[in-house]
Amino acid sequence: MDDRGDGARRASRPDEEALRLHRFYRGKVQVAPKCPVRSGDFAHWYTPGVAAPCRAIEAAPDEVFDLTNKANSVPVVSDLDPQVRSPW
Repeated sequence: MDDRGDGARRASRPDEEALRLHRFYRGKVQVAPKCPVRSGDFAHWYTPGVAAPCRAIEAAPDEVFDLTNKANSVPVVSDLDPQVRSPW
């Protein structure tokens, strides 16, 4: 087989492995809390506890980096088929 055919076959392996891992793990990214969440703590983490940081960010937009994970996030830009895109 010529080099282009062999190269194309090798190049397809990461795609195959990525699909296998996505199917096995139902995606490859996990979101986990940075601190323990106990049953009595939920008011701090969810509504109404989330309203206080939202109001603080509204009053001082620069607080977004201290009060959220925004500074620790990376955007992922993709040109996927509309049927694959997230509904959000």
